[in-house]
Amino acid sequence: MTKSAPSAVAAAEAPRKQYLDIGEAVQYIRDLGLATVTADTLRTHAYRTGKLPRPIAVGKPRRSYWKRSDLDALLEML
Repeated sequence: MTKSAPSAVAAAEAPRKQYLDIGEAVQYIRDLGLATVTADTLRTHAYRTGKLPRPIAVGKPRRSYWKRSDLDALLEML
């Protein structure tokens, strides 16, 4: 028996993570239509311009996670 590819509807209904690491955050914003966003773009908005709240750092080694709602607020601001 072969497995079928997941449909777009099933992917849309999948639970969304509240916190995203740097790679996931960049991909999330790119999926929303800003194709030129990079990790440096997010860091600049978080640490220099203040348009994006600083990420939450957890674990060892420390990894940064951004809230999805903060990323959405940044997109509205831009």
